Amino acid sequence: MRDLCGGVLILAFIGLAVVQATSRERMTVDDARLKAFAATKTVASPVQPGDWPAWRGPLRDGIAAESISESWPEAGPAKLWEQPTGEGYASVAVADGSVYAFFQSGSEETLVAYDRRTGREFWRYSYPALYTNSYGNGPRSTPTVDGERVTIVGGTGLLHCVNAKTGQKLWSRDLLAEFDAAAPKWGISFSPLIDGARLIVHPGGRKGSVVALDKRSGAVLWTSLSEGGGYSSPILADLAGEKQIVAFTAAGLVGLNRDDGKLLWRFPWKTSWDCNIATPIVTGDYVFITSGYDRGCALVKIAKSADAWSAERVFENTKLCSHFASCVRFGDTVYGFNESTLVAMDLRSGKILWRERGFGKGSVLGVGNRLLVLGENGACVLAEIAPKFKELARFSFSDERCWSVPVAAHGLLYLRDQKTLACFDVTK
Repeated sequence: MRDLCGGVLILAFIGLAVVQATSRERMTVDDARLKAFAATKTVASPVQPGDWPAWRGPLRDGIAAESISESWPEAGPAKLWEQPTGEGYASVAVADGSVYAFFQSGSEETLVAYDRRTGREFWRYSYPALYTNSYGNGPRSTPTVDGERVTIVGGTGLLHCVNAKTGQKLWSRDLLAEFDAAAPKWGISFSPLIDGARLIVHPGGRKGSVVALDKRSGAVLWTSLSEGGGYSSPILADLAGEKQIVAFTAAGLVGLNRDDGKLLWRFPWKTSWDCNIATPIVTGDYVFITSGYDRGCALVKIAKSADAWSAERVFENTKLCSHFASCVRFGDTVYGFNESTLVAMDLRSGKILWRERGFGKGSVLGVGNRLLVLGENGACVLAEIAPKFKELARFSFSDERCWSVPVAAHGLLYLRDQKTLACFDVTK
């Protein structure tokens, strides 16, 4: 058995040259316009500038609109604070002055709200739950903050919604029991998605693979499909002119109607161990997916003619296979981990542009126009977005395993391992 499956697999181009040529213009995306559109159309409630309220940020694309210093001391940027945590691979959420961390504490799963600048604890909420695994114990899902609410999903599928200011429980559900879902081998890992009044979850059950709940009460609004859930997090996307929910289930990539969960289109994609983990990347009417266990990656074109939807492969290859880290995209280039090698891939052709070793199985974050890399070995590196890998700054964060995705918000960088959460000032 390999390490925790997941992933960012980017496969090489196998399409015809004519496909590449005709799709070149359509694959060019005005990123500024895309971000402005997404900020107004896909974020359900007001987000303060600089906040990081959910998995992969307000746009769920893994890119922080931050300025970051490129001159770090050998010991690293100035550490503002550090707090002990328990086990788990959840990333953090940052919203309205607080940073929310989710981890295992003894026989309980615990959500803690800290002051984002000082690390002072505001409150903590715990409930009985224990997820254990030989590749790491504790929750995997990142908290989702939506105004006055924070929603968390633990490793055993227990969902809790609490007040963001007090930590008081508002409501909860047992996703595996209620939707007849089998416990995944490596624990529930998706992070909830806010879509207007809906909270989208992905239990992967026979009574609902993807489910919409009322975010205020937890009531079921609709259920969709009956296939396994994999480990990926759902996203919102505008494809072929229609805003929709995109989910990466254990059986493949699907597009769902937001109002009733009706299946719009499907792109089959099976892996060993049902290990579809990486969050899909959307650019224009194209979706990029990637999976581990040598499955590879694919670029999929979504189209609609009259009432008929289609999902067609543009390319597929096995040149980038990451087990647990999602990619980030800058323009027509995606950056991610092929096993333990960091790579850059041209999204239009599937060609590998460069490779860089020395991180183990790491994760990536876009910060402004720079790439921040956190290796599982604790190496934290800032690099240029360039035709070749160019390191700008580096420091060693930890000797512990680092599988939690870093977060940059309000000029601060949050890193965690299996014992601590640390906050660094990266503005100077």
